[in-house]
Order: sequence, then structure tokens, then C-alpha cells
Amino acid sequence: MIRITSKPKELETARVLAGYSQRGLSQKAGINPSTLNHAERKAKQVWPQTAKAIASALNTEVSQLFVIEQEAQE
Repeated sequence: MIRITSKPKELETARVLAGYSQRGLSQKAGINPSTLNHAERKAKQVWPQTAKAIASALNTEVSQLFVIEQEAQE
């Protein structure tokens, strides 16, 4: 199973440098504003499609904004 968590500082910095408010970026990415808010406030686990949507809206790679880890299966 893959675990994707946000890099809060990098995510916020990328959003601000791109000129977006949280609401504006969430609209462009097609996600709920509270999802973006939680990702920026702390390293929160997100769905792969959410990470892809945010990175795409910011014209960057997912790995720049999120940590992708493979979880060990028991």
C-alpha cells in the first residue's frame, strides 16, 4: 500500500508563489478547500488523485509537494 503525505511548507510556498489563495487553488485542482487547508497545516495523508490534482494545478511534480512511501504489508 502506498502512503502519500504532504510537505506542508513546500505546498504552501508553491501555492503562494503561483499566486493562488487556498480557495483558488482548490477550485483549480477540483478539490475541497478543507482538504488543501489540512494538507498545508500538517503532514496529512492524501489520496493519490488529490496529490496529482494539486501538483498539476501548480505545474509541478507530485514529489515536490508530497512524500510517497511504500507501506510494508503484513
